[in-house]
Amino acid sequence: MTTTGVPRTFGRCAWHEAFAENVRLIQVDEQGSGAGGVRYACPPCRDRYGLVPLADRVHLAAPAFDPIAAGTSMLALPRTSRLTDGQRDGEACPWCGIELTTRNRVDLGVRPGPYGIPIHPWGCRSCVSRQAREAYAQHPRSCRRCARDPYSCGVRKLWRRLALETRPAGGEHT
Repeated sequence: MTTTGVPRTFGRCAWHEAFAENVRLIQVDEQGSGAGGVRYACPPCRDRYGLVPLADRVHLAAPAFDPIAAGTSMLALPRTSRLTDGQRDGEACPWCGIELTTRNRVDLGVRPGPYGIPIHPWGCRSCVSRQAREAYAQHPRSCRRCARDPYSCGVRKLWRRLALETRPAGGEHT
């Protein structure tokens, strides 16, 4: 009489070092130029040692590329030692000093500040767009890729996209 159902696997459990039923792959050992190896575990060892099979683990995908975050983190700030506390903490724009609201601000990312203390400035959309336009215009002077083909440079494209995406809406500070 044959039975149908879940297929069973037999293999060597690396934890209790004997053959067992329903082993699952736990770890892949890779070595540079030599032979690697794999480690399987049986259900009792998985329970006893809290082992999670490789196929059951949550694999985190890489975060999506964010051009705003990438571009703003490359913008040059005014000398951080001359910024006010509000400008260092994201309450005021580091370039023009206006008070920021959730509607008009752009995150400039965490940066090194005076005396090694990190700061987290935010800028107004108008100043961020202006700084990105200036960086876009000045970048080809120091980029060898832009000298050959200005349309193939990823950094220059990033500056342009940042300048366009942070343009202030009509009537905002310019």
